Amino acid sequence: LHVVYEIHKAELLWFGQLTQQIPSIVLSMLPSNSPEKMVLHLHAVEKAYEYLESPIAKDGQIEMRDIQHWIRDVKKSQNVIDSILFLPSTPLSFSRCPWYMILTLKLFVENINLKHDGTLVYARRLHSFLRTHIDFHEADSVHKMKKVLISI
Repeated sequence: LHVVYEIHKAELLWFGQLTQQIPSIVLSMLPSNSPEKMVLHLHAVEKAYEYLESPIAKDGQIEMRDIQHWIRDVKKSQNVIDSILFLPSTPLSFSRCPWYMILTLKLFVENINLKHDGTLVYARRLHSFLRTHIDFHEADSVHKMKKVLISI
């Protein structure tokens, strides 16, 4: 009984931390938008993935303050999402690829785009590649990503 309590206590603790970092995900988790049975902390992570979807994905002009705001949001949420993903109760089948895609884009934009030319042309190319080709569990996908990064 004590072990079960500790598992659920950790899940609720990290759920609370995530909703504190990204309060808007709570509204998207209302019963009308949610499956009948859900694991609260994992559902919150899925909503965080949607919230943290890169502004690079949107068409049109993106202002630098939007990019900096997105980077700040990802950094604020990183510890919490990582902690939830690696809880012992999180099934291995739960998709971590969207989170790795978000982190890859954040690192690229933060360390390449913002330090060099400031345009997002290359980041958009990387984003479209990641959305269609990457499964971070396959070595072939990582090699493809390496080729794309070299070409950029």
